[in-house]
Formats: sequence, C-alpha cells, structure tokens
Amino acid sequence: QAGQKALAEVEAESDCRAQAAHEQREVVLRERETALEGPKQALEQLDKDTNQCDIERQIRDLEEERRQLLLDLEETSQHLAKERDARLDVLRRRDAAVADHRQLAQGLETQLQDLRPAQFYQVKEFRAASMTEGEILAGLRQTAGKCHSLGEKFLTAGRDSSSQNIGEFQKQKETLASQTKDHLQTHGRLEVSWLEAAGASAATCVATLMDVARARSDLRARGLSPELDSVYSAAALPRRQDMRQLRAALVSAEAAWHEALQMWGEPAETEQGKAVLQQLEASRQRIARCLADLQNADPLLYELAFAEEEDAVHLSPATDQQLPHGWEAHVSEEDDDLVYYHNLVTDQTQWELPVQDAAISAGWRLFQAEDGAWFYHNPYDGTGVWWPELPDYPAEPDSLDDLRRDAAAHG
Repeated sequence: QAGQKALAEVEAESDCRAQAAHEQREVVLRERETALEGPKQALEQLDKDTNQCDIERQIRDLEEERRQLLLDLEETSQHLAKERDARLDVLRRRDAAVADHRQLAQGLETQLQDLRPAQFYQVKEFRAASMTEGEILAGLRQTAGKCHSLGEKFLTAGRDSSSQNIGEFQKQKETLASQTKDHLQTHGRLEVSWLEAAGASAATCVATLMDVARARSDLRARGLSPELDSVYSAAALPRRQDMRQLRAALVSAEAAWHEALQMWGEPAETEQGKAVLQQLEASRQRIARCLADLQNADPLLYELAFAEEEDAVHLSPATDQQLPHGWEAHVSEEDDDLVYYHNLVTDQTQWELPVQDAAISAGWRLFQAEDGAWFYHNPYDGTGVWWPELPDYPAEPDSLDDLRRDAAAHG
C-alpha cells in the first residue's frame, strides 16, 4: 500500500508537470504569433504599395545621372587646367622674348655709343662730345707729344736717382745678410738646445721606467706576477707622471725637429744648416736608443707608457630631456666638449637647445589626416611627407618674380 501510494504521488506530480509544460508551450506559441504579426502586416503592406518600387528606381536613376555629371565636371576641370598651363607657357615665352629684345636693344645702344668719336678714342674731356674726329685726333697728337717730352725728363731723373739708390740698397743688403746669418745661428743653437732638453727629459723618464722594468723583472724571477695589484711594490709601480712627462718630451722633440726642417730644408742647402741638422739627428738617435732599451727591457711597460691616457670619461651627449623630432646632439671636440645640436632637415647646427620639431623650424607645417595619421606639408610647393619620416630640404618660397608671375596668371 505504501508503494502504491508513492506511485500515485509520482504520477500526480508528473501530470502536474506535464500540464505546466503544456501551458508554457501555449504561452510561447501565442508570443511567437504576436511577434510575427507585425512583420507579416508590413510585408503585406509592402506588396500592396507599388509606388515605393517606382520611387527607388527613380532614386537609382538620379544617382546615375549625378555620377555622370561628376565625371563630366572632372573632365571639364582637366581641360581647363590644360588650357591654363598652355596660357602660362605662352606668357612665359612672351616674357623671355621681351627680355631678349631689351637685351639686344641695350647692346645696340652700347655699340652706337662706342662708335661716336669721343667714345671711340676714349676722350674724357666733356667738350669732346661736340668736337669732330679731326679735332680730336689733332688734340691727341699734341697731348702725346707733351707726354713724350715729360717721359724723357722723368726717365733722365730716374736714372740719376736710381744710381744713387743702388749703392744704398747694396749696403742694406749686406747688413741684412749679416743679421740674417747671426739670427740663423742663434735659431740653430736654440733648436739644438730645445731638442737636447727634450732628450734629457725623455732620458730621465726612461731611466725611471727602466728601474720599474727591473723591479718587474725581479718579481717575475721570484715567481710572482707583476700584473696583480696585490703584489706590486712601490718600485715596480710605474707612475703616470713619468709616462705623461715622457710623452710630452717626445712631442716636444718631434716639434723641434719639424720646425728645424721647415727652417733649413731637407736636405739642407747651406753648411750651417747641415751642421744643425746633424746635431739634431744625433739627439734624435740618443732618444731612439733610450726608447729601444726600454722596449727590450719590458715591452708591456713600453706599450703602457705610450697608451692614450683617459683623464675624463666622455659621456653620451643625450640628456634626460628628449630632443624634438629631427634633432641630434653631438659633442664638440674643439670647444671644451660642449654639446651642439644638428638639424637633420636643414643640415645646420646650433648651440641652443631646440624646442621645436626640426621640420617645423625649417618652414614645414604639421597636420593630421582624416585617418588620424600626421604628415608634414610644404605650404610653398604643396608637397607632403608622412610623419615620422623627415623631409630632406627646408620649405622656402620661390623668388619674388616667380610669385608675382603666378599671382598675375591666376588673377
């Protein structure tokens, strides 16, 4: 009985659920019919309204006529542009012909002026414009005779004066030759002293470095590495002051040698010059032997002595502040490592920090297109360049004459 009762309850619950599902299905079907009723009525109304199709056909015909009118307008514009270019070409050729005509007229006028007697014989007297050719020739002959007589007088006086001046010039020449010889001897002694002083300084530095080389050699003999800072002794440590002084002495010696060559020539033409160069060459050989001894004693120390010393660390010229587009920063090697800025458009440099785009400072204009991209525009020739690409020339107006002709043509 309990099972039958439970089965009856299940059947009752199943019937209730089936009845609820049937009712929900009926509600959904009625909502669907209600939703489809509007589109069906609209479709029936559209089938009945035949005028709507005619209106759409007329709209398509009007669009086709509009497109054809636009094509005709474009063709007419191109034709007018060609006619305008042809008219401008004719005006340019007319201007060129007028300029050539004016130049020819000026040339003929100049030739006519040159054929007049006063101009032909190059007479500067203002009365020559009203004189005949015979009168001008007679005056020229008379003037030539007077000039010839004056020339003879001046020539005689010049000969007498020159004979007196020659003796004085000869004495001055001998005095200058003697002074020059004395000065050259003094200069030669100074050059030799300069090079010997540089050689003595180099020899002193090399002697100090030779002591360092021997100390390094002793460390190697004891089985120690002289390259480790922990095993360097005071005697085995090369001083920067000695290496710097050695390089300065060699630079001074080389400058003295080149100055002597410029003064005396190579080979020397005089006995005095040959003697000076021989003394300088002997000093150079002594310096070379000192350097050879240092290189043979310790090649690594020799290379270290002539290595370029970095007294300061040169940083990149870039700063925390970002430069405008199209500018580059560089360090000047001639002006105490100052930073200058290079414009990639105009290829010009400046010391001041730029605050404007390189192309804009060169006359270009920056605009934004409809799609959001940016581009540079030249207001003078109408060209454009898409950003971030830079133009390769500044935007400058044409000459004043070209602007006037273009304005007159368009006016």
